[in-house]
Amino acid sequence: MYKRGFKLEEFSAYHLLNDERSAAALREYYTAFARLAVKLGTPFIFDSLTYHASRDWGALLGYSTEGLAEMNHKCLDLYSEQSSASASSLQQRMEGAGAHDIVLESKSPSWPKTDKAFVPC
Repeated sequence: MYKRGFKLEEFSAYHLLNDERSAAALREYYTAFARLAVKLGTPFIFDSLTYHASRDWGALLGYSTEGLAEMNHKCLDLYSEQSSASASSLQQRMEGAGAHDIVLESKSPSWPKTDKAFVPC
């Protein structure tokens, strides 16, 4: 994302979801890779926006525990959104090819919103 002109403070990217322009660029970034994976029929693993979303790194960027938990949830929501869109695209491609007997399941877990802070170790 830094090559697209976005500042990655403390080499973290999760804070980019706080701005609509950078969030749209993230969606575009993931969509391009997901489309390529669908085209090639290969799996795609999202790289993690939460790379530096721990308490210590979050504190360097001014995030409270609760604020950091919210950012982690925003990241997970983005992954879920992108995964669903990619699965839908793959399903349409398979149906267009006549593969009606293939059933796709969403492998995206349901990420519960709680009042507890979710901070990765």
